[in-house]
Amino acid sequence: MITATAPSDWRDLQAQVARILAECGFDVDVEKAISLPRGSVEIDVFARESNQGRTNTLVCECKHWAKRVPQSVIHAFRTVVAETGANTGYVVSRSGFQQGARAAAVSTNVEPVTWEAFQERFEETWLRTFFFPTITSSLDPLLTYAEPFTPTWFPRLSEADQSRFLTLRRRYLPFTVLVEVHFTTRTRILRGESYRPDLPIATWAPEALEASNEIPSAILQARGYRELLEASLSFGHEGIAEFRQLRDRAR
Repeated sequence: MITATAPSDWRDLQAQVARILAECGFDVDVEKAISLPRGSVEIDVFARESNQGRTNTLVCECKHWAKRVPQSVIHAFRTVVAETGANTGYVVSRSGFQQGARAAAVSTNVEPVTWEAFQERFEETWLRTFFFPTITSSLDPLLTYAEPFTPTWFPRLSEADQSRFLTLRRRYLPFTVLVEVHFTTRTRILRGESYRPDLPIATWAPEALEASNEIPSAILQARGYRELLEASLSFGHEGIAEFRQLRDRAR
């Protein structure tokens, strides 16, 4: 799933739904007031994307209720979706739906989805447009520093700094191999557009486990792609900063 972190309350659910859609390329508004024929209504999450001149509009109702959503909510939201002219309306529920609620959505453009099911709807787009490009652009410098060939400025380092550089390269090499083989846009070109690393990594990557003293457990044990992304960027940016300190001393 995109994130293994459950929303803490209704505002957090709203914010996380909006964040996923924004990272998928939508223009997003939260708590957007819209004038309809029957009066004004506030949409929890309003999202719009344009693709080759075609516009796709989504509206989302977020329910962080302890009880399952009843059919009355679906009936009311069907009217909102119709009058806004949205392509699709999502009712995103923390606790699921009553049977009548799902029946009320049949043959309509309203989709009752749990928080987990909402993530599944957008996971492929999120990985393609956000996860892989973000890791690639952010960590490319680290992949360069850890490659087998030393940079042109390496000979200008003091003996102590050269030793430090080689130590850093050994430390970050297992992580950069993992990134290069499984996390970059180049990976998807080679392995196919549907490729994604299974989570957690610790269950299938023995080479990563062998280097577990070098790769943080937050990366190896992450159960959501967002958590994997954040842990990878944190560790990777730390490495980039350390290498750049040496590079700057070589000038």
